[in-house]
Amino acid sequence: MNTKLGTIASLAGILVALAFLDQIRLNLSGQIGSIIFPTMSIFNSLAWMSYGYCRREKDWALIICNGFGFLMAFLTILSALIHK
Repeated sequence: MNTKLGTIASLAGILVALAFLDQIRLNLSGQIGSIIFPTMSIFNSLAWMSYGYCRREKDWALIICNGFGFLMAFLTILSALIHK
């Protein structure tokens, strides 16, 4: 049960990170959005990645899905700043 729930949660985290693709598309087309949400997502992802890494048994699912979230949020901010 716990493994299935972890898999579902990891997939949900990746889907949330993929939602940044739409904002990146808008940023690149000149419709710059707020960088508040992706900035907070970076801090959230870093916190969860640190938690997963510091556990006695490293939680790689948590680290990987939040690493992907970190990357997508970073690219969203970068696309907003470059096309400002």
